[in-house]
This record gives sequence, structure tokens and C-alpha cells, in this order.
Amino acid sequence: QAGMTGTDLILPVLAGKMWGEKMASIGSAVMAIRFFVQLLATPFFGRWCDRVQRKWAFLVMGFAIWVPIWPFLILGPTETALWAGAFLKIISAIAGSTAVGYALVNDYTTREERTSVMAIGTAGMLFVEWIPKLLAAWVMKTHPKHILAPIYCDLSAMCIFILFALWIGLPC
Repeated sequence: QAGMTGTDLILPVLAGKMWGEKMASIGSAVMAIRFFVQLLATPFFGRWCDRVQRKWAFLVMGFAIWVPIWPFLILGPTETALWAGAFLKIISAIAGSTAVGYALVNDYTTREERTSVMAIGTAGMLFVEWIPKLLAAWVMKTHPKHILAPIYCDLSAMCIFILFALWIGLPC
């Protein structure tokens, strides 16, 4: 969910405004369906990741994280965008497994290096998750009238992820 840090700041505001008292039940249903889809899809996504170059599987996984922000970028803060984002959040679960990251570590490290690389990777993921959250919170605080500003932080994070994934030098 790292790709949705700014979006997660505005979703409760939009959902509360547009779904009202049904906000909790709709949000819970979306997440329950998403987790069920992820449970079913993870083995298939994992097998696909084993058949394609890891770099491309990593990019697909990363892109899937950010798919739910696109309706807000295209449609703005509307109820249609909210429903489309909820639907895409469910669909994004198909490639939502982080197993491809573990496979990358396994492919490019020796047994002796693996523990330290996993520790560094985990710390890096926490860093990657919290920096956009802090940036999105700051942007929302400094631009309170522009409700979509935190989503632009998500879009920037997606671009940085894509550039990083292409830069890391994995074979194509």
C-alpha cells in the first residue's frame, strides 16, 4: 500500500462526504474482497513472476500499487472516482504480492548476503513508505484547499519507483 500514502489521507474525507453513514461498510467490503482476490491470485502471480524477467514482474507489482490513484487524477474528487478507485484497489490485488521482491533478493544475492540485504530492503521499504506519507501530510497542510495535492505525491512516488526499478540494473 506504499503507493497510496497521499491518497489514503484524502480517501476518508471523500468517502465520508460521498458515502456518508455507509462509509465503513463499503470500505470494509472493498478491503475484504481485495484480500480475498489477493489470496486467490498470489499463486498465479507468483508463477507468472517465475516465467518472466523479474524486473518486469517487479514493475508490474509496483504499477499495481498505484493503479487506484488514476481515477482521482483523471476525474478529480468525485463519487465516480471514489467508486472507480475502490474497484481498482480490488483489481490491483492481483499483482499485489510482494513475493517478487523476495525472489529478486534470492536471485541476486548469495546465501550469506541474504539476511543483511533483506534487512536493508525492509528498512528501505519503510523509508519509501514513510517519506511520501510525510510529504503528503505536509502538502495537505500547506495546500488545504487543493484536496488532490497528496495524490500528486503518490504520482511522484510512482515515477520515482519506475525510474528506480529501471535503474537498478536487473536484466531485461
